Amino acid sequence: MKLIIALRGKGNTGKSTTIKHLFQLMLSSGFSEVDGNYGRFNDFWSVLIKSEKKVGLTSLGDSYRALKPKIDKLKSAKCKVIVCACRSEGQTIELLENQNGFYVEYIEKTIESSKSKQSQSNFADAQEIFKRIKGKLDELT
Repeated sequence: MKLIIALRGKGNTGKSTTIKHLFQLMLSSGFSEVDGNYGRFNDFWSVLIKSEKKVGLTSLGDSYRALKPKIDKLKSAKCKVIVCACRSEGQTIELLENQNGFYVEYIEKTIESSKSKQSQSNFADAQEIFKRIKGKLDELT
């Protein structure tokens, strides 16, 4: 079964920044971007590939209206793993829970009291997500 990894948290807690760190981490680990709009907007979507396995990323997730078309696009691109941001409750959770052929793992966004600690936590959260992506892709080998 395919996997959605949802970085869950309130608005303005670093979810998009964490997913941007993840994008850079994946590129430095041999993934290539085959589609997307990274770098053109604050929030982005991207399809990355390595060894013929596709991973989709979207930093959009604060509303159902923003998230649904991106999830549909990443599913259409045949991504085995999708990483997205989502809110702690409500319609974005319902949307993710109703994706046939995917199961959902939630990662709670780490929130720190200072800006420097938050920056470190964003990167640590990105590393944790990357570890889960690698684990899932290894299962699919």
